[in-house]
Amino acid sequence: MTHTAFLSLREQFFRWLAGRHEGRILFFPDITDWYKARRTPPGEPQKYEPGQIIYDDDPFHRQNHDMPARFRDWTLLDFHRNFGWGCPIHLYEWRDLIPDGYRRAVQRDGRLEITTISTPLGDVRQIRAQAADGSYCITGHYAKTVRDLDVLLWAARHTVTKVQPGRIQKALEALDGFGVIDIPVGRSPFGTFIHDAMGLFNGIYALHDEPQAVERFLDGLREPFLDTIRAAAETEARVVIISDHADDYLTPPPLYAKYCVPVYQEACAILHQAGKIVSTHVDGNLRGLLPLFPKTGIDLLDGCTPAPMSNYAVRGLGQALGNRLYAYCGIPSSLFMGNWIESEILAFAEQIEQESGGRMILNVGDILSPEGEIEPVIRVGEWARGW
Repeated sequence: MTHTAFLSLREQFFRWLAGRHEGRILFFPDITDWYKARRTPPGEPQKYEPGQIIYDDDPFHRQNHDMPARFRDWTLLDFHRNFGWGCPIHLYEWRDLIPDGYRRAVQRDGRLEITTISTPLGDVRQIRAQAADGSYCITGHYAKTVRDLDVLLWAARHTVTKVQPGRIQKALEALDGFGVIDIPVGRSPFGTFIHDAMGLFNGIYALHDEPQAVERFLDGLREPFLDTIRAAAETEARVVIISDHADDYLTPPPLYAKYCVPVYQEACAILHQAGKIVSTHVDGNLRGLLPLFPKTGIDLLDGCTPAPMSNYAVRGLGQALGNRLYAYCGIPSSLFMGNWIESEILAFAEQIEQESGGRMILNVGDILSPEGEIEPVIRVGEWARGW
């Protein structure tokens, strides 16, 4: 037996997902949102996405909004190096998306970001508003009617994916054995429809009132999506993530079973043939979806945060994982806010370990909140190292 003391955290991660773990629970906390908030003054737009790598030589680390004094000279990756935490990274920049025959223009108007896609079939526009923490949320979706879906489909069919293998290698070298990258392939066709194209309410109404038009859009997106899957399969990244943010509310189980499961199965077949681990981001209430996940072919659920922040328990997640699925399972991030109680946090960590069946990787929520505290994260890391 190989002793884990001689294995890097990255090696331990992949042994864990192969069922070869020696009793130590892995701790891979995502603290990027917390870190960015310590470096970014209020009101400034966020420069990085959640879970995105920030390299050590980035001038961003020299900004100091309210970073605790003892960490003022630390980079994001220093927290993982110095405390012995695993580092989960979403490498968004693994590819460039190049418009071929259409134009995508972004303009800013105060706290609004307006993106316009102009194609031979017409124009569509998305509006995002900047929140107080600097992040953005969609306030106006691209498609106002089902006719706008034709414009989006034309753009999707005329977007070229250019893989950047050097960026993958750079990230792997920067993480130096303590981190794991996944490469996001965007959303599935139904995820694109609900999140980006029409939004939940207009999307559900359109699906009810004009199902043929919506299904024509979903069918049309299938091949561009699978083209991205094929491109990801040829990279050296070992983990590929589908970013659907599925939950019972945004992707109701009957619709998930009808529109998501079949395309997930196709994607997983391609990626598994290339030896990849397939992950998907699930964020929120999952009780109704848990029985469906094993049917997708997915290997790893990303972002699981049980009750009290959602409608399922740790035990329910453990039972749903069965003997094939794995999951990042987070101690609820609400427990890491001010007036945190160490015994309560560690009791939750112990519950995850006991119910995991060796199939959960420990996190802090799906990400440590910008308003959270770093000290209890340090305590959890010490507890995990004690296993």
